[in-house]
Amino acid sequence: MGAPTLAELDVIAAPILSADKSLNLGPFIIAMGLDAVLAGILFMQCGAYKSLAPQDPNWIRYMVLYVLLMNVAITMYTWAWIYDLFVFNFGNYGLFLSVKYLSWFYVLDSATVIVVQGFFAIRAWRLVNKSYPVLLIIGAFALTAFGGGIAVKVMFTGFGSTLRAGDVKVPAYIWLFCTVVADLTITIIILFFIVKNRTGWSGTDNILTRLARMTFESQLPPTLIAIGLAIEYTIKYDSFVAIPFICVQAKFYGISLVHTLNGRVHLKRGNTSGGENSSAQHSSKISRTQQK
Repeated sequence: MGAPTLAELDVIAAPILSADKSLNLGPFIIAMGLDAVLAGILFMQCGAYKSLAPQDPNWIRYMVLYVLLMNVAITMYTWAWIYDLFVFNFGNYGLFLSVKYLSWFYVLDSATVIVVQGFFAIRAWRLVNKSYPVLLIIGAFALTAFGGGIAVKVMFTGFGSTLRAGDVKVPAYIWLFCTVVADLTITIIILFFIVKNRTGWSGTDNILTRLARMTFESQLPPTLIAIGLAIEYTIKYDSFVAIPFICVQAKFYGISLVHTLNGRVHLKRGNTSGGENSSAQHSSKISRTQQK
């Protein structure tokens, strides 16, 4: 049986989607608005990174450029999708059930996420004395998630509509949960290293505290997005509630990456201040010892 045409999908979709337009059509508008806001944040972060870029090796600069270009492409693609839905096909419901646009998000998101995960995986790998088993574990989950995203796109294209969403649950679960596991593994490794390596010196520990906060700020949002997607899909896989999450997933990972790179400036400033405070405390201790 071939993929249904838009006319056939319109007959099916009209009574289903028109029953609750707020729930069924609203997520598409929310997705476009949220994508625009996050795109603005990402552009601001990249603008701030521009002054730091010359200090970084080429592979980091190319990685940031790649992630930025992918997110620009996703934003343009999202707007084209919404424009097609509400302008060119205004009054028709068939395109809402079509996977003409939706299926490509699994490829675009996966291709962006795996690069950002690779960056954080390298950071975690260095913290565990370059343990290759750790790198292989994170890499295996990241690559499996990427493969799951590709599989969802291929299968969805063959089915032709979201009415067959239940038939792509296996690759979708692989994509979602492998992404979550890779993110959680990276976060746990970084935070474990930070907590374990406290020194007792207030200046140094203050730096580690800021590093922990920066890690949470950078790593948790994309991880929570992945977890939210996994939960939503598990509860109701055929709902459009997940559309905003899918459209902005790559934005959260891009912001996470550039925020981490920009955060080094504040960390270095704190390091200088902390070093001065530690030296002052150390001198005070020596002075008291000499007085005794």
